[in-house]
Amino acid sequence: MLVTVLCWWMLVTAVVASDLPVDEAFEYYDEELIIQNKYVTEVMKAATVEVTVDPHPGRIGEPVSVKIKINNAEHAGVVMYRIDFGDGSSKVRGVLDDSKKVKRSHRYSAKGSYTIEAKVLGLGTPRTRKRTVNITKPPRPDSHDDSVQDNKEKNGLYIGLLVLAALLLVICLVLVGLVHGTTVAIMNAR
Repeated sequence: MLVTVLCWWMLVTAVVASDLPVDEAFEYYDEELIIQNKYVTEVMKAATVEVTVDPHPGRIGEPVSVKIKINNAEHAGVVMYRIDFGDGSSKVRGVLDDSKKVKRSHRYSAKGSYTIEAKVLGLGTPRTRKRTVNITKPPRPDSHDDSVQDNKEKNGLYIGLLVLAALLLVICLVLVGLVHGTTVAIMNAR
């Protein structure tokens, strides 16, 4: 943008005590003043907000993590967040650190489909992201489950070790009894 302003300057060239006529005491100058606006443009990518939920689906009583990550926020000042887990529990609030990342966990107490709402403030207009998480009951172990089979094997091993320890104890007691009986017999024979 170029703006031209014409200015009229009057330069006093006479001395106050001069005897010159007025039109000879002043000289007039026309000047052209040019003002230029220069714009410095820095292209910055808009900050983006990523929200992920892990694991999906979740299970009752097990932690579900919500991760918020802000990309291209190098010039952002204080960035705050609020997470609503959608089950009526208290909202989690905080301030993102310089890494512009945060991870918060929550445990659901009932099965169902929940809408998690993450709101980020401080990037111009508030940014809201919603994610749905399905919460299921933990699976019941059945007899075909490997972990149940492993537990049965471990229990059998523990029982075997206990029986072995009991047998060793009985053998030790018998030996102690024999040694004691032999010692008593020798002492009585004298």
